[in-house]
Amino acid sequence: MIGAGSSGKTSTGYVEAGLQGTNRPHDKRSVVEAIEFIGREDTPLLSKLSTGQKATNNRHGWLQRKVSEADRKPVAEVSGFTGGTKPSTQRLDNATEIFKHEDFISQAAKDTVTYGASEQSLMDRDLVLKHKKTMEQAILGIGRTVITGTSNYTYTPLDADPSIAGKMSLIAAPKFRSGDGTNAADASQMAGIFHYLANTGKLQSEIDSGNFRDLQDWSNKWLGNIKTFDSAGDMTGTKTTIDRKHINELIRKMTDYGVKPVNGAFDLYCGGDLLETITDMYKDLRRGTMQDKEIGYQVEVIITPFGKARIQYHQDFNAANGLDDVLLIGNFSYAQKSFLTDTYKTNPSSDTTADLVRYYSDMTLAIRNAFAFSAGFGLKA
Repeated sequence: MIGAGSSGKTSTGYVEAGLQGTNRPHDKRSVVEAIEFIGREDTPLLSKLSTGQKATNNRHGWLQRKVSEADRKPVAEVSGFTGGTKPSTQRLDNATEIFKHEDFISQAAKDTVTYGASEQSLMDRDLVLKHKKTMEQAILGIGRTVITGTSNYTYTPLDADPSIAGKMSLIAAPKFRSGDGTNAADASQMAGIFHYLANTGKLQSEIDSGNFRDLQDWSNKWLGNIKTFDSAGDMTGTKTTIDRKHINELIRKMTDYGVKPVNGAFDLYCGGDLLETITDMYKDLRRGTMQDKEIGYQVEVIITPFGKARIQYHQDFNAANGLDDVLLIGNFSYAQKSFLTDTYKTNPSSDTTADLVRYYSDMTLAIRNAFAFSAGFGLKA
């Protein structure tokens, strides 16, 4: 069993422990949480993730503690104290990343009413949604820069292939802030969820020194908790038509570590083509629907030998982002967003005849148990 409330059971899984301060949610309600009603279906992960402990600097860290393996040994009736071993503790870090979106509106536009709504309210809504969707893509690791051409992420001869470059972005390590803060090239970039899945069991010191797993480190088609199902086993081969056994294998990867689902089912995200195929695969099997309380709508639930899964469409799982052939599944109670600076809205001063609007956040992602997730690549409908 993983994490708190494990009913005394132990396993080879990781349990989380807070590193910075008290491990509890924010007391202060952020602007993002206050505007969750805007486009929740467009940012399902941002909406689903709870807000964790406040980040206190650009390098936000947390601990995972590995529970000891069983160790059965014959013991004499009269024996001395032999001691024991402490469970290993693993520190993981991520970088907070600044998200800033701005726009302006003229006085004439403010006074304009379009289809029953003011132009100002429409502009503000669009800006909020853009801000949230950018953070959503950061959670997935989409759109990272400075990826190809480095010693860690060059994948000759495919580093120029946009689909491979997109997948390298997904697993890229965090880039921490440097310089005096005036140069955009020194800006930090947070790692997305797939980075932590690819590096299960890796120490942060190894990752910081460049000894993290990249697309040349596949072992029996696995990269940490990521499996590729393509014919070559390294993302270079032909994609495999999805089957129920692929979903079973991904769920079993987690349950073998003792991970349990939240609210009775794991959450599975994929693109539209894979979603249609999955629902068709299970049309003659037991299934049902379940309310996703964070997003607010009904989702289809499939039943496998290793547990239930809520199947959810995600619009960012497409070819441009390197996610069209991907399933992401897990217990998302182990994923949190943390803010160094809570999202806020300001109206910067200006001598123009327009009002300026800015949304600003400094946020990161904390994967408090990477073994509570798995992902499958190289699948097709």
